Amino acid sequence: MNDKNLELIPDKDGFLFEIEDHSYVLMKLVEWLSMIILLFGFVFIYFNGDILAMRNSGNREYLIVNLGFFIIVTYGVKMIFHIRKKKKEKIRFYTNYIYKESEKFELYLYSIEEGYISKYNVREHKMRIFNGYLMSFGVIGTAILIIWSMISSDSIQVLILFIIFIVALLLPYIIGIFIYSLLKTKKNIYQTSSLILLDKRNAKYGISIPLNIISKEEKQKIDNYIKQYLHTDINKIEKIFLNVPFFVKKNIEFDKIFLEG
Repeated sequence: MNDKNLELIPDKDGFLFEIEDHSYVLMKLVEWLSMIILLFGFVFIYFNGDILAMRNSGNREYLIVNLGFFIIVTYGVKMIFHIRKKKKEKIRFYTNYIYKESEKFELYLYSIEEGYISKYNVREHKMRIFNGYLMSFGVIGTAILIIWSMISSDSIQVLILFIIFIVALLLPYIIGIFIYSLLKTKKNIYQTSSLILLDKRNAKYGISIPLNIISKEEKQKIDNYIKQYLHTDINKIEKIFLNVPFFVKKNIEFDKIFLEG
């Protein structure tokens, strides 16, 4: 496909093009799968998967499971509504900023000094806030397993549980990306290769675009946009595995005078 066929020409308001905001629904799907895994993990750990035994015991854990199922069903219905509705959430690209419709968030180009291409990112807006939660959860979980291994005589069992713990963190991402890609592209995709651009005014927030899920034409437009308006080659943006680093770093250079002018 020739770049000239996708030349970015702004209208009188500086608008260039828009794409569907896939990260919005994709994040909801991964959150839903995480809740399912968490609930079933709770059932199997405490009652070996026997829900009937839990009900017959008459304890409050059964009420927690009932509440969990209710939340999962309600969240699932809400997610299906978002997938099926005709008016999709959009990300709009302008000559001097990017607008995320679902969050009413404007990311001005002169505020972009940090960006990544992530293999498995599904976060749509709150990047480093989620990182803090995930890091806390991971540290606490790891600490519990280490202490357990110190007081337990069966270290092999602890190691197995630690592996299960890591897999359980990643599984919703992989399954969610696979299911969503089948729904949207009819292809088997396990990585999002998300372009993440962060706002230096508040580095907790940004915009994420799953490059493996959008169309080839949309990807070419974004390539051209990054090259023309951020003066950056998208292929040279720093690669990461999952979430953005915990600490802020400046890894995108640009001509600030050009962007503000």
